[in-house]
Parts: sequence; structure tokens; C-alpha cells
Amino acid sequence: MNNDVLLGKNIAFPQRYCKDILRKMKRGTSEAPYGFDCWYAHEVSFLTSNGMPVVGVLKIVYPSNSEYIIESKSLKLYLASFNMEKLGEKWEITGVQAFTDIIKRDLEEVLECEVKVYLHTDFPIVKSNDFTHNCKRYPALLERTDGADEWHFDIYNEHPSYLEVGIDKTGGEMEVCTHLLRSNCRITNQPDWGSVFFHIKGKQLPSNEALLKYVVSLRNENLFHEDVCELIYKRIFDIFTPELLTVCCIYAMRGGIDIRPVRSNTFEDLPRLLISETVLTAETFRQ
Repeated sequence: MNNDVLLGKNIAFPQRYCKDILRKMKRGTSEAPYGFDCWYAHEVSFLTSNGMPVVGVLKIVYPSNSEYIIESKSLKLYLASFNMEKLGEKWEITGVQAFTDIIKRDLEEVLECEVKVYLHTDFPIVKSNDFTHNCKRYPALLERTDGADEWHFDIYNEHPSYLEVGIDKTGGEMEVCTHLLRSNCRITNQPDWGSVFFHIKGKQLPSNEALLKYVVSLRNENLFHEDVCELIYKRIFDIFTPELLTVCCIYAMRGGIDIRPVRSNTFEDLPRLLISETVLTAETFRQ
């Protein structure tokens, strides 16, 4: 397999099934004991043997301790290569199974790890979410903190010093989020927009102001989505050594795909719906 990245290049969409267009990229060191990368592909289709199109949302989940990540543009082109392929005689029974079996096989060969794949074709789909603002968890937006409109923001490259000086030594537990995440693709420099959800428990915590200023300081960083989640997790853990730390970045869709990495030091705190390939989670702010 040729590993030249496709991001930033003008590549024609393949007209037939093309496994060889998939590309992998070396993953950086994962600091979190537990984590997954969850991909949602919204522009997915193939044909049954009688030519009827099958459409759905494909969910792909693989562990953050894998040596490689999939290159997003290559995945988009690979999935598009199924658009005119005939797979199975019946929509649900043979076609979907054949489709997901091929994708699972190909991705596991490329990534060299277990990959969970599920095609959601039921419409309307009943969706759930670990991060809904209508339930108890994650009710607090950092940017809505009292007095936040008086905070001053002027650094837009990663600035861990914000966390180092903004320590709440009373400790406790916080479940907060922000929709102000922005970073840029490491290769194309295109902006990526997202939300970050934090669950932190320990003897000392970051203040809301420190946490939000740190997230905003990532605005001009050129990193893949997975790297952003890893970086945020590492900075918080290194500075605060919390008893519990979970960080989840929910990025907006681009090119028909959105990526939702999550990292935690506690397996039980991983968002159960997000990491299950059989559950199509509800949209957050930008999905």
C-alpha cells in the first residue's frame, strides 16, 4: 500500500471499489490509558444486485493505542468507491453485511488493530447522546460562566501556562464543556471546529477561565483531531494529576465525515454510547 497522504491533493473519485486508495498515518504517543477514535461517515452508499441504492451513516470505532490512524481524505475516497458496487441481493440481510465486512477487513489490515464498523440504515434513527445538555452531565458551558465576557483573550497558539496559573486548589469535581474549540488541519491548514467535554475530579482543578483560555489558545494550532484531544488530555493530567480525567472532542463534519476522539484514565468513565459502534449518537452543537 502506498502511504503518500492524499490530503491537500486533487484526487479523482474512484469509480469502483478501491482498497488501495486507503492511507495510514503514524499516530503520536497516546498518554491516556483508555481511549477511542470514533468516526461518522455520512455520505455512504452502495447498490444491491438489482441496482437499488442503499444509504446510511457508517460508524467506525478503533482504539487510541493503535499504531496508526486512517487518513481522512483517503477514507472518504475509499468509501465513495463503493457507490456503484453491487453487494448482496437484499438491503438489510446480505448487502449491509457484505458492505461492513469488507470495510472492517480493509481497515483492520491497514490500521493493524481491531476496528468496529456498523452501518445505520434505519430511518428515522432514534439517537442518544452522552453529552446532551438536557440531562445532568455536562450542563455548564465555560463561555457562559459569570463574568466570562470580561476575560481577556490574546494568545492563539497552545499556551499551557494558562492552566498552570489558573489552579483551583480547593479541588472537587467538574463536568463542563465549551463550543469554542478551533484548530487547523496539520496538512491543509483548513479550520476544524468542535466542542470539548471535560470530566475532571481531583484535589486541584483548573478554573473555568483558565480552561477556556487554554482551549481558545489552540485556535491557530495545526493538528489532527486526535492530536488535539491527546494534547488537551496530557496538559491537564501533567499539571493537575487528577484522580479522574476524561476529555472528548466532538468535531464538526467536513467532507461528509466527523471525528470524535475521547481519552480517559478511567475505563468506566468513557462515554458508553459514543464508543459503541451500534449506537448513532445525537448531534451536538455543530453536527
